[in-house]
Amino acid sequence: MVLDAAGTRNRCPVCLRHTGMRSRSRILVARKARRPSAQTPSSFPYLNGQKMVSQRELLGRLGGFIDAVPRALPIAVELRNPWWIDRRYFEFIAEKGLFHVFLQGYFMPAIFEAWKKYGSFIRGSVVIRLYGPVREGIEKQTGESWDLIVAPKDEELSRLVDMMSDMRIAASPST
Repeated sequence: MVLDAAGTRNRCPVCLRHTGMRSRSRILVARKARRPSAQTPSSFPYLNGQKMVSQRELLGRLGGFIDAVPRALPIAVELRNPWWIDRRYFEFIAEKGLFHVFLQGYFMPAIFEAWKKYGSFIRGSVVIRLYGPVREGIEKQTGESWDLIVAPKDEELSRLVDMMSDMRIAASPST
């Protein structure tokens, strides 16, 4: 059974369209309990400073969640607050055995600087998400056509190849 933050039963544990939620602003928890425990948050508000006021609060709630769920599958964390991607966050994910999601674009700083600064905290896998500019702006430029390249990212792709090579080297056992 999957419950959202309000304790509503949902049909699909992995598909947000079945949750009744309108955005990807929630983390869902599959549990056997009838209602989410106050100790274990089942959702994390997205870009809402009134609901998640600090990085400390986020890490505390996320830590409780991580400690309570079975760890049969790897868990990756994607932050969308550039001010919270810092040493404290990377120490937290290393301590909890989590994976970081590097998000390029979407109003976030370049992933290359985050890797350079915090790569030593990375343990195991990462997820790299490459976002473009805001969709409406691209559609306006192209007349809603998606078969045109309007913002080439050749230099970014080259840097990404270098970054991934560095990641591979860092993950290799020392000889």
